[in-house]
Amino acid sequence: LGLDGFSEVLMISNVEDVGKPDPEFFHRALSGAGCEPYQAVRTGDSYGGDLLGAQGDGMAAFLLDREHEHDGPECPTIDTLLKLMDWLDVPYPPTDYYVQLG
Repeated sequence: LGLDGFSEVLMISNVEDVGKPDPEFFHRALSGAGCEPYQAVRTGDSYGGDLLGAQGDGMAAFLLDREHEHDGPECPTIDTLLKLMDWLDVPYPPTDYYVQLG
């Protein structure tokens, strides 16, 4: 998606022995990324675990809602990860996105 240079942290709840929406889950992710909640954004498809959990920890969060089932100011949604790039102000497509054929 052209998000090279942005920090990426992989958190697996059964490895961490803590899961979403437990604030400790998000604290560990932020610690791994070396940032504060105001410097991070969480995107996921679980309203309670991803959106509310991250917002409760002070992070910006978007619900990945491909079916347009949620609406409202307390539930900012995107229907594709490409829309996250607009919010992050990342140009799309990245210059190395296309592969030259033959």
